[in-house]
Amino acid sequence: MENGSTCGSGLTGPETGDGSAESPDGSGRGSGAPPDARAVRRARAWLSRAVEPGPLAVHDFLTEHGPVEAVRRIRAGRAPDQVLGRVGERAARDRVEEDLAVARRGGIRFVTPEDDEWPAGPLLAMEIASARRVCDVAPPQALWVRGPVRLCDAVDRAVAVVGARAAT
Repeated sequence: MENGSTCGSGLTGPETGDGSAESPDGSGRGSGAPPDARAVRRARAWLSRAVEPGPLAVHDFLTEHGPVEAVRRIRAGRAPDQVLGRVGERAARDRVEEDLAVARRGGIRFVTPEDDEWPAGPLLAMEIASARRVCDVAPPQALWVRGPVRLCDAVDRAVAVVGARAAT
């Protein structure tokens, strides 16, 4: 973090779209290698549509298995009931490519913890709270961002418009 920047130590650069080259089957599997960046990005995009942000059960499952394997297990119905209950019928749907294409057309970036513009510093309090089980809230696993400023540079002077799929 240079010059007071709140940037994380992500693994990739700023990005619009869906990421880097994909393994042949799109899974990142094969020779025992970890999932590739595009598979991780797709998994996080799928999760952003399938699960409301915040539940610790989902966060814990994602942390334990990684995004690609977590999505694979959720879609196969092999996740804990607490996780499957949060996803419901959305487990059968996959609109990742459509979501990423719509975002690209709208000038929206999909930012993940693997990206170097991830605001790790400002999200640290949420990481600590979730580790201490303060409440059933976990840090986001991805953010959809519009605008040219790097997210980690904008967080100190930004306003976020947030919402839920099923607002009351």
